[in-house]
Amino acid sequence: MPYYTGIAEAVKRLSATIGFQACFSSSTSLAAMLRSDKVKIPTEEQQGAVYNVNCTCGASYIGETGNTISHRFKQHIGNLKTYRTAEKRKNGGRVTTRGRPQKKDPDTIMNEALKTSAVAEHVVTCGKTEKDLSVSKVCRKTNYQRRKIKEAFYIRHNPNTNRDEGSGVSEAWISISHLTECFTITNRPHMITHSRGSEGTRSRGIDLQDNTPTAPGHTHV
Repeated sequence: MPYYTGIAEAVKRLSATIGFQACFSSSTSLAAMLRSDKVKIPTEEQQGAVYNVNCTCGASYIGETGNTISHRFKQHIGNLKTYRTAEKRKNGGRVTTRGRPQKKDPDTIMNEALKTSAVAEHVVTCGKTEKDLSVSKVCRKTNYQRRKIKEAFYIRHNPNTNRDEGSGVSEAWISISHLTECFTITNRPHMITHSRGSEGTRSRGIDLQDNTPTAPGHTHV
């Protein structure tokens, strides 16, 4: 039976008088009650977020993903690489890749790559490389609809190279959010970048910060 100070001693004395032995187990401690055995997932492995890709030229792209930020960033980089490979083929250069060789017409592949990723399109336009890109988490949101709404607010409140303004948001809310500046990104940490090493391109680091400013009395969407 559970051990409780005072009660356990009385039970033990009583049990001795009637010929049986009482056994006690330790009671639940405060530390045990407050303990959480939930597995904590590292931020870089958490799914569902609004993210911000920065280029060293000063341009920024705001997007959302139901996957991890690092996975989505790699997809953007992958589209850029696909474009560069097709471009090299078009110009008659020698191409060596780890994956399957490209079979489509280079121009078709290049157009598809840029259509798929606005980030890749920007890098090609401004003449930078994947080394000039970095990504950071703006906020985490697992619910798809709420994530799309947040993405739309951030797109409307910050300079970016996005092709559209995201999901439709009421102009009334746009006006209120402009007044409170609750969706203005003031801190753009460059934490996930791509660099060349002995094993090719690799990812490194991810920010642990939610850059969603909260205005007085404001509740996040």
